[in-house]
Amino acid sequence: MRVLFVIFCLPCLCFAQLSLEGKPEFLQGEIVAKRDINSRFCAALQVISKLDGFSYDANNGVVDVEDKPGKDMVYLSPDERMVEIYHSGFEPLRLILSEVGIELKPKQVWRIKISAETTGNLVPVNIITNPEDATIFIDGKEQTKQGTYKLGPGRHHIEVGQNGYETQSRDIEVSTDQTLFEFELAKRVDPVINIDSDPSGVTVWLDGVKLGETPVSRFYPAGQYQLRLEKNGYVDVERAIEITAPATEKHYALERNICWLSVKTSEAARVYLDDKRVRQLDRIELEPSVVEIRVEQSKAEPLARQVVLKRGEHVKVEMIPEVATGTIRVAVAPFEARVELHGDAGERFEATGAYTFTEIPVGHYELTATASGYIEQSETLTLNEDEMITKSLKLEEITIESDVNNSALNKLGVALVLVEGGSFQMGSDFGEYDEEPIHRVSVDDFYMGKTEVTCKQYGVFCDATGRDVPSGNRMDRGSRPVVNVSWNDAVAFCRWLSGETGMTFRLPTEAEWEYAARGGQKSRGYKYSGSTSLDEVAWYTSNSGYRAHTVAEKQANELGLFDMTGNVMEWCRDGYDYDYYKKNPADNPKGDSSSDSRVMRGGHFLSQRVLCHIANRYEHKPTESFTHFGFRLAASVE
Repeated sequence: MRVLFVIFCLPCLCFAQLSLEGKPEFLQGEIVAKRDINSRFCAALQVISKLDGFSYDANNGVVDVEDKPGKDMVYLSPDERMVEIYHSGFEPLRLILSEVGIELKPKQVWRIKISAETTGNLVPVNIITNPEDATIFIDGKEQTKQGTYKLGPGRHHIEVGQNGYETQSRDIEVSTDQTLFEFELAKRVDPVINIDSDPSGVTVWLDGVKLGETPVSRFYPAGQYQLRLEKNGYVDVERAIEITAPATEKHYALERNICWLSVKTSEAARVYLDDKRVRQLDRIELEPSVVEIRVEQSKAEPLARQVVLKRGEHVKVEMIPEVATGTIRVAVAPFEARVELHGDAGERFEATGAYTFTEIPVGHYELTATASGYIEQSETLTLNEDEMITKSLKLEEITIESDVNNSALNKLGVALVLVEGGSFQMGSDFGEYDEEPIHRVSVDDFYMGKTEVTCKQYGVFCDATGRDVPSGNRMDRGSRPVVNVSWNDAVAFCRWLSGETGMTFRLPTEAEWEYAARGGQKSRGYKYSGSTSLDEVAWYTSNSGYRAHTVAEKQANELGLFDMTGNVMEWCRDGYDYDYYKKNPADNPKGDSSSDSRVMRGGHFLSQRVLCHIANRYEHKPTESFTHFGFRLAASVE
């Protein structure tokens, strides 16, 4: 809506022209203490006039104005050269200071007198604005939105503004012939502000208002703003920006607010930064800060240190705890035996043959000596500070007779026992449901390996076929059972051995395995394979130290078979079926041929006691292998 403001002015005399009266006067007794933006002492003009309501401007800008009736004090920069004086209804008065005899200097004051001259009657002026409630400024003075304006003839500066609209300003010439002036304000269209950053996800603030995380695109009013960008791990960015139409685009690359810390210490030590455990000790990336470093190690006093980390710095510290040490000397036969020391704080030392272990931490150690074909020997030692312990170990050779005289088997060290066939009650009524029901099964004669296949025996197979040795196996521990073998691996070994010996080797069926574990026709009805005492015949969690042991160290069962109840789990030939016992044939059952899983039997070194009974069943995929998976051989009697 366009609104007409009509201003009626009564005829009267007015001062339409401002002028300098007399000469400027230097005031010697006046001193200025105010400073300008550059911290220089100001100069000042004391303006004397019968008029009030003056406004002022200068080339360098007016520093300050003290407005008093009839006497204004105008503070200027000491190098100012021009001043303009304004008053509503009068032409502005422009003073070139040097031309009127004023030479400004810091702290000095000059006095000038301003008078007004009449030029005629006031002129009634009509101003039309759209929108109707726009704010009007005449010669820098805000006016009421409705009322009477009395303007003298001549030039006047008009400014019209309103929220949501573009401000409009211009100079007008007032005369008796020119009294109508129109101001049409255009609606303001906010420009688009687009801000992105490297990295993205940076929080954007404009004058304390959160816009979001980069990339940010918003419509925002044009103008000058203080921008701040924030992101954890980066240096904040603060900039003054101007938003202008139609769009303003900004891109900022933030600098990483990081530093680095490297801690050198012993392998057994634990390092904490501000009470948080860290394991990567080289070039730890941190924000600049004060960090508390603590290093702990068993059998040593903890170390603590505070470091100041500054942006961009790489601080390196060395904190090695002092641990009391001693010496353990070990002589062993056979000479190629493997010697190991396992400490109570996780220490581990190894050697082949006689060796002196020097400067090792004090504490309790398990000393173990192993050699292929020999019974493993272990002993617990307690080492004190600066003490030397000397031990001489002689391992006992393993002698296992075989029921089969085959040169290839003898060379490989494979001993077999003939298991005469018969019938037995298979399953259990106190275990898992897949062990039920107890049912009668018959098996034919077969051969069974007296021990699980060992690392040494499997290593010969790997060497002959180019097959990789499974992880977790070491050939210098040749008399320990091979582990980490899958069902497929075990079957491949059986086929290779069949070709080497002329016999037909395979994995035992589940029924054959349980029949042999129970002692076959010589069974005495033991709960475990060979005894009612689990510790006599098996390695399990309570006595294994969570590792496999040399075969045949424990007592054999009634048939001369070792470790059937506990050392490693053993693959069987059968496919697994949870309900197989409810439907399997009574004679020589061979499992579910359609199953994609295979049966495993026997306790192992990670088994709890309750899982070591003879009837316990497991299932695994034929491709799976773990640190407690092994196997033993079977062969049909031809």
